[in-house]
Amino acid sequence: MSNNWTRPSNIDFPAVWTTFQIKHPKTGETCAFQIKDLPEDRFDEAENIMIEHFLSEEEMCQSKEISKDPSSMALARIYYREMIERKLTLICVPEGSDEIVGINVLDPVTKYDDKIELPEGTDAAVLDLQIAAEFAMKQADIFGKYSVDKYMSAWGLYVFPKFRGMGIAGEILKARVPLGKAVGFHVTSTQFTSSTSQAVAKKVGFVDDFVIPYEDLGKKEPFIEFPNIKSPLLKVMSLPIN
Repeated sequence: MSNNWTRPSNIDFPAVWTTFQIKHPKTGETCAFQIKDLPEDRFDEAENIMIEHFLSEEEMCQSKEISKDPSSMALARIYYREMIERKLTLICVPEGSDEIVGINVLDPVTKYDDKIELPEGTDAAVLDLQIAAEFAMKQADIFGKYSVDKYMSAWGLYVFPKFRGMGIAGEILKARVPLGKAVGFHVTSTQFTSSTSQAVAKKVGFVDDFVIPYEDLGKKEPFIEFPNIKSPLLKVMSLPIN
């Protein structure tokens, strides 16, 4: 997260990256959507979605009860704002509407990034999340495997409940390709923390770079336990951008 990457000034912002139509699973009605850049006047709204909705549902955060810790939530808000201001966040909206139905907060990672240093006294649960994430990404070795010096990462994909079951999450993941190609990335790589998100990523072409049972994270390095977690595996998965 701590790097000097900026969105190229010759790339339009905000831009529409993909459009798609899909039948509503309950009504059978055909619905049209756009996936586009999050505009600046909606940065606050996007930040609130991630803080108030995503963090309460994400499996690793649920296990560590992050949403119940005010200091952790305050820190998360700072980091989400920093990521959102990089102008890589994607939103999905119905055509002809401004309603956000899904959001994916993306962030560049470069080979020369400074290590994230959490403030002194940070809650142990947040430190555990950081340690587990750093361990998984180190094992995945995205820079070496794909021979790149930067990649497009993500810190949360959220689709509102009433729009789930329509394939929107997969369409948002696919939209990383035209966005990434335009702004100069050759691969996008993410930790997928639930069985559901892993299945969606696989369906749209993401491949496994590193897979570990949550149980092993507690028994072996990095010795971080995730009690009562629903999914069995943590995966780092990537999609080449050609």
